[in-house]
Amino acid sequence: MKVLSSLICQTSIQDEATKNVSLINVIDQLNVSLDNNTRSEDGLLRLPFFFELVTHLHGDDIRGKKYQIVIETRDPEDILLNSNTHEVLVPSDKKRFRLTMKVAGITLSKSGTYVLRLILTESGSKSESVIIDTPLDVIIDIKK
Repeated sequence: MKVLSSLICQTSIQDEATKNVSLINVIDQLNVSLDNNTRSEDGLLRLPFFFELVTHLHGDDIRGKKYQIVIETRDPEDILLNSNTHEVLVPSDKKRFRLTMKVAGITLSKSGTYVLRLILTESGSKSESVIIDTPLDVIIDIKK
């Protein structure tokens, strides 16, 4: 399996006739400006920021296989802030597969480069997982 691309965007639209996808508002940096009292008791910021992680996979070896997918949010110090698990079945007639993960909210700790990590493991297999890291630069401005 090869990872051709992985991008963060606000939303994506797929043309039903051609199956081409349009990525709307591709995001590589997030600027956050908040009041000082918006952090939770554990010091983290939980924002209702909705986005999509669009990953394009390629290879004959992915056809007809079921994968367990874990999406992790890791802060600039590689601390795990959030994790969700999903399963996906790649159609047997596809050697290219576009995986679109819709994410409802993000947890932040401080400014820096965050990583959205996708871990793909073939269901029922003991083979190595494929890890895809997509960076997101975050600038947090806390107003006092």
